[in-house]
Amino acid sequence: MTKIRSILRLYTRVSKKTISEKAGATRNTVKKYIRHYIAMNIPLEELDQMSDTELEHLFSIKEQNEPQKRMNDLLDIFPEIEKDLKRKGVTRKGCGENILKHILMAIVRLSSATTIINGQSM
Repeated sequence: MTKIRSILRLYTRVSKKTISEKAGATRNTVKKYIRHYIAMNIPLEELDQMSDTELEHLFSIKEQNEPQKRMNDLLDIFPEIEKDLKRKGVTRKGCGENILKHILMAIVRLSSATTIINGQSM
């Protein structure tokens, strides 16, 4: 029996703390599975009929691994900064100012793109 199945069976009878102790899962994990179970609105009898692999698949929460535009902009700056730091006479403070300039330019680009998308003119 999987942790998910044991958590769901105990959910109607005992507290979340007791469930976490008996199922061998953290309280946050118990809360996550219970929240997911409530959101699915599937009767417990139906879930009991499923196999362990089906339950695991049903309760697996997929994380988004797609990087955001801001993160990409920031990562684009790093090779330039690394190159600058290798040059003679360049300080970290100077590179910090350079980073700040690049970040401010990225923010301006993002904010102007957002206003254009929203139909506002600058």
